[in-house]
Order: sequence, then C-alpha cells, then structure tokens
Amino acid sequence: MAYGFGPRLIASTERKFGHLAIPNLLHWVAGFQFLVFVISVIDPNYMSLLAFDRDAIFSGQVWRLVSYLFFPQTSSMFWILISVFFLWFISNGLESAWGSFRVNLYLCAILFCLTSVGLIAPRLVGNGGLFSILVFANLFFAFASHYPNQQIMLMMIIPIKVKYLAWVNAAYLLMFFLAAPVLGFIIPLGLVPYLVVFGPDFIRNWRQRGVAAGRRSRFQADSLGSDGQAFHTCSICGIDDIADPSIEFRVASDGDEFCLPCLTSKQQEGQADSTSS
Repeated sequence: MAYGFGPRLIASTERKFGHLAIPNLLHWVAGFQFLVFVISVIDPNYMSLLAFDRDAIFSGQVWRLVSYLFFPQTSSMFWILISVFFLWFISNGLESAWGSFRVNLYLCAILFCLTSVGLIAPRLVGNGGLFSILVFANLFFAFASHYPNQQIMLMMIIPIKVKYLAWVNAAYLLMFFLAAPVLGFIIPLGLVPYLVVFGPDFIRNWRQRGVAAGRRSRFQADSLGSDGQAFHTCSICGIDDIADPSIEFRVASDGDEFCLPCLTSKQQEGQADSTSS
C-alpha cells in the first residue's frame, strides 16, 4: 500500500479494531456465491431477491445493499467452480499480503463505493449485475499488483502470469466501457478503491523511473570524453558506446576492449577450436 497519512491511519485503526476482522472473509464470499448459484438453478426467481433495487432498499430490504456481492458471474457449473476456486486463491494471497483486517477494510470500501453509485444513479445500475464484476476486478487487480509474476495454470493446462490476466481483465472492462459509455462511467467509479490504494505507488514508481532514466542519460554523457571521443571501443568490430550506448563492453587483461556479442562469439570459436583439436 502507499505510504503517507492514509496507511498510518489504517495501521492505527487496525491496532484498535483488528480483533473485529473476519479471517478469510473472501472464502465466505466464494462459498455464498456457490450456494446462490445452486439455489438459482433450483429456483431461477431467487436471484431477483438479491438484485440491487433502490426502491426495495428504501422499503426495508436492506440486504440488497450488499447481496449483489454473492451474484455468480456465470450460469455454468464448470465455470462457477473455477470462479470459486480462483476467488479462494486470491483470498489466500491478499490475506498473506495484508492480513485479515485490511482485506475486510478493502472489501467494505468496494461495497461502499459501488452501493453509493447505485443509490445515486439507480437507473444506470440496473440489478447490480455489473457490481459483482467490479468487486472481482478490484480484488483481482489488488492481487495482481502484489503478485504480478505469480504463475497459474489457465484451464489447468496453460501456464500464465497473473499480470497478463489482469491486462486481459482491464481490456474486457475497457471494451464494456466503449460499447456502452453511458453505463461505462460506473466502471472507473467502481475501481476507485483500487486506485486509491495502489495509485500513489504507480505514480511514485513512474517518477522514479523518470529520475533513473535521467541519471542514466547523464552518466552516459559523462562517460564520453570532453572532445566527443568514445569511452569504449570494440577491438574486433569497432563499435563504440557512441554508436550504441546500450551495448555492454568487457576489458581483457591486456587492455583490449570487446563488445559483449563479439566476446561471446570469440569464446564460442575458442571452444570449437579446442573441441576439434
């Protein structure tokens, strides 16, 4: 998470109320999603009792403020099992990175943000089906930000890194936004919890990369002689660090310099000669 006042406030709150957190809360969410799926197969009308409906909420059906959290995102038994397993997997990763209290707080922030949007613009929200997609997106993007190189088996066969699946998920949301811009405005609002938590880190890393690039450019400029002469020149091919600043050079014991490609080629030739002899 980002550094600053926000994280310090969260740490202070955790010390006071951390004992109230529900361990493995997302495991329960995954379990209820599967339960709702099974009940909806038996009684298709059951889903209407969980749908987001502002008028019904104001008439006393307050469970609809959060019940969209348990909407299954598929009507296939195979895919609901995959979805539940994946949410369980995400839960374990976030619990390990944050602890139960911060996972609880993050999920509450997601629900608060989405429910607020639904209460303000109920006609655009509909039954809240998009909300369940955005809940998963916030959770998955958080997991991918912590474990970008975590490898999973897609369809139990294809190994793929989590960061690539996150980009696919982002592309899906972008396509939805472009296909229905009037409804699509809910997407950036629904991703506010993720942006608040990880946005400052992204900005900081972007700035650090810019500073590092500037330092690298100044170093390369200082590495050149004051008269514009190259600092490194390959003794074999003649390439220098002016022609290609990114190339690496090695200096032999006799003082001769070699670019890395020529040195590798020379070493391979030497191995071939020793083998033939």
